[in-house]
Amino acid sequence: MDPVQPDDVPERAPARTALGTVSMVLGIVAGAGSVLFALVAYGMSKESSGRSIEGAGDGSEEVLGAIGCVGAIFGLVAVAGLVLGALALAQPGSARGPACVGIALSALWLVLAAVVALVMV
Repeated sequence: MDPVQPDDVPERAPARTALGTVSMVLGIVAGAGSVLFALVAYGMSKESSGRSIEGAGDGSEEVLGAIGCVGAIFGLVAVAGLVLGALALAQPGSARGPACVGIALSALWLVLAAVVALVMV
């Protein structure tokens, strides 16, 4: 029987942790939600062109408030994706791909949301 040499042992692939995958999913959710949020806000601005939506008295103030809250929630989702991605990268021996994708997507959506917020103000 031949003894097992260190060169004969195959290398293990990095273990995929749930944190990296969750970070990637949160980045995708934040992006899809941000796009949906932007489309709804754009549609409402087109709908209200020529009239004051704030003073309409038809409940539109509540709609605008709800849209603002939804936008803030997707911002928090993106922040959570950034944090979980960073934690996944900090774990030794874990797969870096999903964590890097999650960080990149979350950062992209946060930057785009900040640019849109600055333009709309």
